[in-house]
Amino acid sequence: MRIGLIYPDTGPLSSVFMAARSGFEARLALANAAGGVHGRMIKIVWVDDGGNPATNEVVARRLVERDGVFAVAELTTAASGSARYLAGADVPVVGLAAEAVWNDFDNMFAPDYLFSSGGFVTTLGEFARAQGGTWVAVVEQSLSASSEALSDQVISSMTTRGVTPVARLSYTVGQSSPEQVVARIAESQADVLVVQTPIDGLREILRASRAAHVAYKVVLSAVAYDKSLLADAGVELAGATAFFDHISWDSDSPDLARFRETMLRYASQTSDPDQVTVLNSYVAADMLLRGLAVAGPCPTRAGFHSRLRSVTDYDAAGLMPGGLDLSTNRGSPSTCLTFAEVNATGTGYEVIPGPDGRQQWCGTRHRL
Repeated sequence: MRIGLIYPDTGPLSSVFMAARSGFEARLALANAAGGVHGRMIKIVWVDDGGNPATNEVVARRLVERDGVFAVAELTTAASGSARYLAGADVPVVGLAAEAVWNDFDNMFAPDYLFSSGGFVTTLGEFARAQGGTWVAVVEQSLSASSEALSDQVISSMTTRGVTPVARLSYTVGQSSPEQVVARIAESQADVLVVQTPIDGLREILRASRAAHVAYKVVLSAVAYDKSLLADAGVELAGATAFFDHISWDSDSPDLARFRETMLRYASQTSDPDQVTVLNSYVAADMLLRGLAVAGPCPTRAGFHSRLRSVTDYDAAGLMPGGLDLSTNRGSPSTCLTFAEVNATGTGYEVIPGPDGRQQWCGTRHRL
């Protein structure tokens, strides 16, 4: 069985998505080594879209109409180019939901949806409240629709749990004044800070906060969980709490060990598999395998689509605690999150367990 793989082999994002490709291919290689799915071996036909939507559509059509692939994996930021075409052809799609278009088509399956259009979850608000937070300030990337959308979700989550929004500020790294932003945060009396900027923005704001002696009960960031950051910025990030929906890299989970062993065996060119894009691509491949399994020994695209969308207990290869309900997760943020705080010396992360003692905090989903 042929599966198409679209990713940017060239262009500015090629190095990032090369690692993503390795995660996807390693999981399928493991399946083939075990005999495939219903005895069918999986062959990957890959193409380069250069991260360009127009090219993405061209190569997707080629995969379907010339190469006869059964399904397509989109490990790219340009899936919007082919989304409508693939939906019209009823081609199953798995991959990384790096654009809002993943919310729009039911044939597209992803382990998580960063640009959610399906409401919000209470998890962030529950965590902030448990840390004693009462007022929240949100700093978002200037002129970024995606950052604004994420901020909307954060504010809704906080509000439902009694953490009142008191400031919402735009910020551009290298242009905005971190001192002025921190002064406005201080005036708002916020004791919870959520920073929705690239990592350099978080560093600048934390540096200015310390210089102004402005302290918070919790500082939250979606981009602060990366061990490679600590060598360069660990001291500046000390006390910041990263949130994410996958397993902690420090977990003793056998599923995480299996993931690393699989990457070492089938994708040794990726020296460090502990990357979010690698893990999510690995899970996307696992999701594809689950779809092929439930579609039966003679799978059809329609059968793959309907049966995978009916799965309510997908375990995400054990890498996303809490699992996924694929019947409801399209376009919706994950209900379960891991919170890991950079320790006081900036040398490591410490997972903050949930109220039940488990690694993740799980809230409830609210539709808009």
